[in-house]
This record gives sequence, structure tokens and C-alpha cells, in this order.
Amino acid sequence: MNKIAVIICLSFASVTVSADCLYNGYLYPTGAVIGGLTCQADGTWG
Repeated sequence: MNKIAVIICLSFASVTVSADCLYNGYLYPTGAVIGGLTCQADGTWG
């Protein structure tokens, strides 16, 4: 049972979290620049 828990934890730890940003109904990846705004890693424009 512990081996399964360790495998599950490691699989979640290896996933890179990246939030997309919504702009006019379209999703843009982190780092996209539109109209002087940059899509931030937390999903906001700044």
C-alpha cells in the first residue's frame, strides 16, 4: 500500500503546473503577450 502512495505522490510532483490565461474567449499559454499584457504563471494578465 505504501508503494502505491509513493508512486502517486511522485507522479503528481513531476507534473509542471502551468495556468493558461483567458482573453476574449481564447486560452493563451504562460508568457503570451497581447496588447501589452503578459500571461502570468498564475493565470492572470499583467
